[in-house]
Amino acid sequence: MPNYYVDLLQKCVIAELTDPAQAQDLIANVGPRYGVIETATVLAAKAVTTPTGPAPAGGVEAGADYGPLVVQGIAHTPLVVADVFTDYDITPAEVHCDPGRYELVTDASGFVRDVTRLSNVPPPKDFLRVTTDATDDNPPDGYPDIPANGVSTCRIMIQKVNGRTGANMTAPEDNNLIQIATQAGKLSAVQMNLVNGYAEVVLTSATDTVITPVRAFDPSGALEEGAIQIQFA
Repeated sequence: MPNYYVDLLQKCVIAELTDPAQAQDLIANVGPRYGVIETATVLAAKAVTTPTGPAPAGGVEAGADYGPLVVQGIAHTPLVVADVFTDYDITPAEVHCDPGRYELVTDASGFVRDVTRLSNVPPPKDFLRVTTDATDDNPPDGYPDIPANGVSTCRIMIQKVNGRTGANMTAPEDNNLIQIATQAGKLSAVQMNLVNGYAEVVLTSATDTVITPVRAFDPSGALEEGAIQIQFA
């Protein structure tokens, strides 16, 4: 049965989980922001909205964040399905989330139409969203790529994000010290302070054909870690 990784605050699926055992582990250990939809219904890709104000149901402020999956080494295929609870008839039994943090809102027929965060629990921690200007075209397989020639580069962009709203944090005080790490290739810097909540580094490819995670994390632990996978093709 397919398992889908869902951002509960944005009500948007961001990936299909491809390892059933890992999916069951996630179901048993759901986190503060994400859940798993375990359903026989096949979900089709639907682009997210780009809101001008607060994100509506199914909207994502700045694209899907795969950091939690990458950091945990969870096998997945990127798949964005906006408005999943309004477009599909999904039962509460198919939605796995922390009942101490979220309430599933159903319609008269018993299908989930919304997910609300309970007011008596703290919001998820602010986090680092990691993106890149590398494109996914060699081949198009869900992983942004650059040539594995030891000289090609791409930008790695790091943005501090509000864990409750998903909005970018851009104030002068959003100047956390962060560290960046990769398992392959070379980074232009491995430690820096955010400036108005933002930083970027350059990743130079290795000569081996590999997929490498690039992680950004706060050594103090105040922010949730972010990550992205880059393919040297």
